[in-house]
Amino acid sequence: MCFAIPGKVISIDGEIAQVDFIGQKKEINMKFVKAKPGDYVITAGNVAADVIPAVKAKALVDAFIKANKEMGDV
Repeated sequence: MCFAIPGKVISIDGEIAQVDFIGQKKEINMKFVKAKPGDYVITAGNVAADVIPAVKAKALVDAFIKANKEMGDV
């Protein structure tokens, strides 16, 4: 099973964006979504698949961090 962590778009240059996933920045292809800096995206294989609301993204990130702390991974 795959668990997608939302990432926050930091900047966009053409079709490539810098996206922050809980402190880890990655280059993500934005060809299939319309996002702007500050938006949150879900990705698959370094390609943005969807833009999600900030409230939902923050709840998912918080749940991920909490689960990892409880498992001793963070």
